[in-house]
Amino acid sequence: MIVKGSWEAFSALAFNAGALLFLAALFCWALYGLIGKAVMKGVSPLLTTTVTTLTGAFFLVILSLAKGGWDRVPSLSGQSWGEMIYLTFFATILAFFLWNQGIHQLGASQASIYMNLVPINACWIAVLFYGSSMTGVQGIGIILVIAGVCTVTLSNGKKAARHPSKIAERV
Repeated sequence: MIVKGSWEAFSALAFNAGALLFLAALFCWALYGLIGKAVMKGVSPLLTTTVTTLTGAFFLVILSLAKGGWDRVPSLSGQSWGEMIYLTFFATILAFFLWNQGIHQLGASQASIYMNLVPINACWIAVLFYGSSMTGVQGIGIILVIAGVCTVTLSNGKKAARHPSKIAERV
């Protein structure tokens, strides 16, 4: 344990801005999954994805207008445009639709297991498109993460096979 039950040790902990943003992102993502599960009891994953994507886009546009820099958009490089198109269609629309479909079919806790694959996707994209190198430790980490996801997924499948009524409850 980090603070060993000591209030003094807890109050002395210091977090940098990146760590706090990371914790806030984790909290928001967990909240999104839980709210999404409740919402999708009454609406489809496609409608959920459409509404959440448009809402997020609205707020991003508002915040980006305050930040400025729109005058540089027309002169972006071809690579930048390709990255924006990829982020828009694959990493946002398709990814959120598949995520919401997973929450709808599996539930938030079961679907969250697959979030462990996100850093692996970031790694192969960096290696393939940006010439980054991958270390042996990262390779071992990738293997361990995939093994963990497969283990949990397969054990959940075996539990579902033993309890088919629970599958009907989720759908």
